[in-house]
Amino acid sequence: MEKNKKFDALTGLRCVAACMVFFYHNRKYWRGFLPSFMINFLNEFYLGVSVFFVLSGFLIAHNYNKRNINTIGQYFPYLINRIGRIYPVYWLVLTAYYLDKGYGNFHFNFLNYSLLHGFSERHNLDAIAQAWSLTVEMTFYLLAPLLLFLMNKKWIYLLCFLIFFFLCSWGIGYALQFSMLKKYSFLYPFDFLFTSTFGGQSILFLCGMLLSKYMCSNNILNKFEYNLINETQI
Repeated sequence: MEKNKKFDALTGLRCVAACMVFFYHNRKYWRGFLPSFMINFLNEFYLGVSVFFVLSGFLIAHNYNKRNINTIGQYFPYLINRIGRIYPVYWLVLTAYYLDKGYGNFHFNFLNYSLLHGFSERHNLDAIAQAWSLTVEMTFYLLAPLLLFLMNKKWIYLLCFLIFFFLCSWGIGYALQFSMLKKYSFLYPFDFLFTSTFGGQSILFLCGMLLSKYMCSNNILNKFEYNLINETQI
């Protein structure tokens, strides 16, 4: 299998996005000595998560678009690879949280370990609050081979599927309000579905995927690398 290509510039962008998320979540500790305009500025740093989603769409499309993931035998190794990048470290941090009497106090929860809590409006911020974004990422990883297939057929098919997926998610969430799962608020209400699940955030992944397709179609990455090599040789 072809080795995934590394983009040093995107690694730097990831660092910037991670710093934005870090400052956003810690801004409450600095309200006592930072001017109000700085706090208002930091309030917008949640956009670092959006940057991560666009990057995910771009990198998955670039690394897997030319590979055939059409069978279970091809899909399984791909999915194991994706799971290995997220779950082990997340489980380690989550277990440390639960083992701390000041935080989790040994109240282990399957929903959190499975990341299914990210689909619940009442529980998506439980334990490791930022893990809701991992649920969004994993949903994208699960669907990515299908999304790539649709994009290669025609990008409008991909857009229509994402709209259909969002509407189905909304319908499922609404229907679950009449079941015994109502207390969890899975995929409900609408504003939660739109802001905190893959259905609502899929437009960001779509932007990354289409950017990758555009750059590959116009050979932009190869031209950029060629110019960069020439500049370093001067």
